[in-house]
Amino acid sequence: MVRAQGGILLLLLRILLCSVFPETNIASGIGSLVYGNKPDAAASALFSCYHAQHIPDPITMGAYLRGIPSRSLRMHRIWWSKHRHRLALSIFTHSDLDRLKSLERQCRGYPGGLITVAVWVPIIAEATTPPAPGQKPQSGYNLTAAQSAMLANATNTVDRFYTTFESPAINSSANGSSYPHTCILRIVLVYELVANDIMAALMPLNILRNTAMLMATTPLVAMVDADMLFNWGLAAKVLMNTSRVVMMEHKAMRELTVWVIPIFDTNTTRSIPERVSLAEEAVADGRNPKAKLLDMWHKRGDVYPYGMYGYTLGHGPTNYEIWSNTSSDYNVTYQTGYEPFFIVARRVLHR
Repeated sequence: MVRAQGGILLLLLRILLCSVFPETNIASGIGSLVYGNKPDAAASALFSCYHAQHIPDPITMGAYLRGIPSRSLRMHRIWWSKHRHRLALSIFTHSDLDRLKSLERQCRGYPGGLITVAVWVPIIAEATTPPAPGQKPQSGYNLTAAQSAMLANATNTVDRFYTTFESPAINSSANGSSYPHTCILRIVLVYELVANDIMAALMPLNILRNTAMLMATTPLVAMVDADMLFNWGLAAKVLMNTSRVVMMEHKAMRELTVWVIPIFDTNTTRSIPERVSLAEEAVADGRNPKAKLLDMWHKRGDVYPYGMYGYTLGHGPTNYEIWSNTSSDYNVTYQTGYEPFFIVARRVLHR
């Protein structure tokens, strides 16, 4: 994988409210908020579970620093593709409206595979007037007209994005078959009540990732960032190798094995368009794509292992020198601070 753009995001370690959701259907009114094919039990139940502990109190910096989890996140709408995914690995990620272009490139690089994404919209709650003596305090929080309009615009933006990939002209092969040549998307739009513009700038990464993971339904899953591109061989070779996939599923479930994903960054001295072009070159099809990638690293200096010039503990144990010189699996020893991207059994993450 190659990261098309750099960027620093502050991690907010917030607690996910629903780690498992029931396999039962709920009120038909919820179904109207699930777009795509006819809403099934899992998609509808996701609304019910996610909102079961919802409290409309905006998250504040003070509450965050005291370790009090936000319960003001709310699912607004789900888009659930009617197309059938064909790969055993789901990719789950997070995004905001500004990163949908990156997500578009990612989706086109994972044909036939399922990508689930939680799109975040922060809403700064307006101060409420304290109740007069003898009056009951207001329960809940009603969005203002301006906030409702902003959420409607966000919904329309995501809907246009989703429709682009759901179109039969886009998600079918040249000979008219149903074989997709882009990813299969499941998207949930989540808004969060926050106390001020500081909290509106801090994306709750972990809770969004976990929210997206709840929509994954394949044996294997992998968490990535939305600005990563996949090497063409992931969908075209690795996941089309039946014996390889069976082995990965077996080891993931029986031996709790995870597969670390090598990830490269593009040269930060280049412009954003140049970095996007380099990323697309690095993941493109070819006779020997790994040799090309190594050439871009060692000879041209256009790419390098992610974290090589920053937080080296985060990805150093992957040992890219070994990876460069082998085509076989090798063991990686966990070290404190190691934060790799990896493939793992979905059921293991729910334990």
